[in-house]
Amino acid sequence: MSWKRDCTAVLSALILIGVACGTNGTPSPSGPRLGAIQGGVTDESGEPVPGVRVLIVSGTAAFPEIAPATDEKGLYQIEGVNPGTFEVAFHDPNGDRIGLESVTVEGGLTSRLDLQIREQSIIVSWTQAMEIIMSGQVQQVAQAHSREVTLFLKDGTILDTIEPEDEVFRLDTVIERCGEPCSGIVRITE
Repeated sequence: MSWKRDCTAVLSALILIGVACGTNGTPSPSGPRLGAIQGGVTDESGEPVPGVRVLIVSGTAAFPEIAPATDEKGLYQIEGVNPGTFEVAFHDPNGDRIGLESVTVEGGLTSRLDLQIREQSIIVSWTQAMEIIMSGQVQQVAQAHSREVTLFLKDGTILDTIEPEDEVFRLDTVIERCGEPCSGIVRITE
């Protein structure tokens, strides 16, 4: 008769675990379910690039402050990411930024974000950068606290410039003054 008591105890414990975990067997947290970001980094020829640091630099929700490096196959994964839209920076082993991409993460899912490293960026003057923004060719502007500004053009070209002084608000004014051609520019600041 003790096996019935033991089976009843085990069954009761399983029912409690099932109630605590919900119908799909995963814990029911009080907040949103976390997701992940994974992907790979390749060079222009499609070969994997190991040792690239990958980190979330901004987003619409809190994000983990980890920076995994790509493995020998050029692969990485960032887990424990809240649902939201994030900007992810890629840095080579020397610490230089080689890419900046946007990704949306949904709770309980893994979002894919790959980077193919393109040719080195082209250095332009601050005046040239402002003219290029006003021309409507820019898709994304990334601005660092170090006054470095990177323009990602719609044709895939990357331009780098240095602000003469911290001009975040002046850059916003230029983009706003540009009007409709610049309305879709994504602005990222670190």
